[in-house]
Amino acid sequence: MSKSFLQSVESFNERYASIRVDGKLRSLMLPFWSYGEILNGLELREQWDVPLSLVPFQGDCHQLLCLETTTGGVVLLNDLRETVQRWRDTQSFESSLAAEPAELEERSHLFSAWMGLG
Repeated sequence: MSKSFLQSVESFNERYASIRVDGKLRSLMLPFWSYGEILNGLELREQWDVPLSLVPFQGDCHQLLCLETTTGGVVLLNDLRETVQRWRDTQSFESSLAAEPAELEERSHLFSAWMGLG
């Protein structure tokens, strides 16, 4: 386990707003965890159906970023615990992070903001 990576990952909150997954920039909706939260999260792995070889460091019970203790790589897991994206090491993971926020998808827009007053 890369203790130094896990101890520093909370600082990513100050620097990064999005991540590149499958060639697309996605917003980081949740903050990176503090080292204390990471240690507490180890107990949630069984409840969240996360293999013991993975250390979650960002996300929630639905989608998680985890450090692989056996390889030193990083994986993004979906709600079904399938690997969505894999980075070979923490350096390649960090290089996929971006300071600029992800743009909203074109199909997402406000249809109406009308509010009736009675």
